Amino acid sequence: MKILMRVAAFALCPTLLFAGPTAVPYTPKGGPSPFEDRAAPSKYNLNDGPVTTAWTAGSGSEIIGVHAFQAVGSIDVLANISCKWGKATNGATARIFVWQDDGSGDINKARLLHEQNVTIQNAQLDIRNVYKLSKGVPVTGRFYIGCSTVCGPTDSPIAALNMSQPAGSVFLGVASPPFNAQNISSGSPGSVSSTYTLTLRAEGVNSGFTYQGKLAQAGVNYSGTADLRFEVFDSATGGSSLGPAQEIDNVAVAAGVFTVQVPQALSTFSNVAGNLWVEVSATTPSGNAAGWATISPRTPIAPVPMANTALVASKALNVDWMELVGNPWKAVTGGVSTAGALAVGTLSPGSPFHVFSNNATNTALIDSSHTVGTWLHLRNQSTSGRDWSLVSTGPANSEGPGRLLFFDGNAPLVRMLIDPAGSVGIGTIGPAARLHVDGGPLFSQMVVSANDANGVWLNLNNYSSNGHYWSLVSAGANNGEGAGSLLFRDTTVPATRMILTSAGRVGINTITPEQTLSVNGAVQILNSNLLAFGTVGNTLGTAENTDMIAFQRVNLTSGGTNSTELRLIIGDDNSSGASADYFTIGTIPGAIWNPTFGFRSDGLASKPGGGSWAAISDPRAKHDMVPLKGTLDRLLKLRGYEYFYNDDIVKSGKGLPGVQIGLMADEVERVFPDWVTRDANGLRAVSERATTALMVEALRDLRAEKDAQIGAQREEIASLRAKNAELEARLRAIEEKLAK
Repeated sequence: MKILMRVAAFALCPTLLFAGPTAVPYTPKGGPSPFEDRAAPSKYNLNDGPVTTAWTAGSGSEIIGVHAFQAVGSIDVLANISCKWGKATNGATARIFVWQDDGSGDINKARLLHEQNVTIQNAQLDIRNVYKLSKGVPVTGRFYIGCSTVCGPTDSPIAALNMSQPAGSVFLGVASPPFNAQNISSGSPGSVSSTYTLTLRAEGVNSGFTYQGKLAQAGVNYSGTADLRFEVFDSATGGSSLGPAQEIDNVAVAAGVFTVQVPQALSTFSNVAGNLWVEVSATTPSGNAAGWATISPRTPIAPVPMANTALVASKALNVDWMELVGNPWKAVTGGVSTAGALAVGTLSPGSPFHVFSNNATNTALIDSSHTVGTWLHLRNQSTSGRDWSLVSTGPANSEGPGRLLFFDGNAPLVRMLIDPAGSVGIGTIGPAARLHVDGGPLFSQMVVSANDANGVWLNLNNYSSNGHYWSLVSAGANNGEGAGSLLFRDTTVPATRMILTSAGRVGINTITPEQTLSVNGAVQILNSNLLAFGTVGNTLGTAENTDMIAFQRVNLTSGGTNSTELRLIIGDDNSSGASADYFTIGTIPGAIWNPTFGFRSDGLASKPGGGSWAAISDPRAKHDMVPLKGTLDRLLKLRGYEYFYNDDIVKSGKGLPGVQIGLMADEVERVFPDWVTRDANGLRAVSERATTALMVEALRDLRAEKDAQIGAQREEIASLRAKNAELEARLRAIEEKLAK
């Protein structure tokens, strides 16, 4: 539709004044319809296919995604913006934007046309969210649409595809919230067109009318540029506006004449009784924000647009669809179908309702905006049939928004749920893991079964760095480990790491366990845990033949930080004699037990033949050999004692009750310091070492001492005998002289 407006006078100081304007509808003879066949919505779309990646700006920063487009027919009115969301919080607030390029193609100079808050939905589900704009937004030439949201610690909200676009098509930016969309350069938008495509799309009404007018200034036709504003009303004065004002900037005016395309939704002209009026405002030159003035009175738009709309609608009601050339329908009794089936995209339906499409991600869509969700009912009305529903939940559903329910309408209960994070709940609406099963038949909460000689496999695959693929296998006849076994199999290697046979035997690193537990490799018992034999329930009890026997590592905390001991625990009492508990080493020749070494819990140790324990004494194993000296004197410095051990020592098993004979460690330590040791508490003990060698040398010292004494005595006796003989000789001589 073209409207020719004739202007009688045009003045610029200080306001615009249009005196006596007239306006008549105008359609070029033989030309197109008033709407120039632009009734189909215009679509602005750079992307296709499923989401492959997503962008983040770091926790606390606002990320901005932008696509550039060219308006269809040079001018359009945007009705909605849509996008998909990556990892983000459903229900969180985001923003969408429309900017107009200033003609330079530089995104940093774009002018903000519209900004609107929206709610994030269907995060990480590869589902498109369509956000209707709160008002139609007119765009001309190159324009930009965008979205933004503040990132959480783990968010990557801007969904994208690994798909290149022409330079200057796709932009990403980051700003400290809130991003100032009035100054798009504050978001530092950078082009990623060579690598990525965002999921942003827009739709326009793609309709409007052509407006032709004439401007004169003081009776002189105006030439130059002007900014024009158009707004449609339902009355010549006052009344209601039927849409947002459409501002068209930088309009060329030559000899007073201008022609513009004014975007306007078709709905503006539909089902309207009577005429509509357009109110025009202008300012010259373009960009003169202070010079706006309204041209009065309004210009009627009658009757062509509404008449044409009514005519088209009236004809549409009476169209014989079967007579349309190339129509997709086939007539059958009772309705439009093909052989009793409704087919979309195919002439060979395989079911009563058959949809075929090459669309990779959107073959069929069931859509609603209801707060209690979008429901698809599957009902079987035969005997024992049930009424099932698939439900995409909304905010009014008790299970929470953004979930997919498998709802049993006969119960009524939610039998299974998939939450927005992808976790599945069976028997629960609050899954705490990727798969959460709550309840079920006794002993059969989860069953994996098959009739397969290659076994029944449950695979647990971790494909992260250094992760492994593991399998639990109920082995069949074709498995080398043998049917009936349970395998713990590392399928990355591959190797069976552990087996539980049908006989109840466990093998670790072996598939042929010969005993209840067979380990092919080292065994480690951590910390102070026990390696026990038999019952441990009577650890501190007194029942005979049920005493605990176990090995235990103990980390000693006093006297040092690197001190440990290995304990062999035999029983729980300090009985002696026949009642003592034993640790025995022996052999079984001919299946007959032959004990050789015995260690009793009362401290007695025995071995065949008795005697001391052997020590290496070959001179080939020794060096720097020096004979012992003064051993007798050293031994004589020791003293033997009779004594009784203190009660706590006896109770701890470190000493025997009754009269004991022994040495004192402090005296021994002064003479033989290597005989004395200390435990973690500093308590001294004596361990006699090389006693035989000491005794031999002490006897040797004693013999040498006695030999020396005997030799001296012999010499003294010989001397005395000589003296006595001399005296006897002298006495005889005296006696002989006296006798004469």
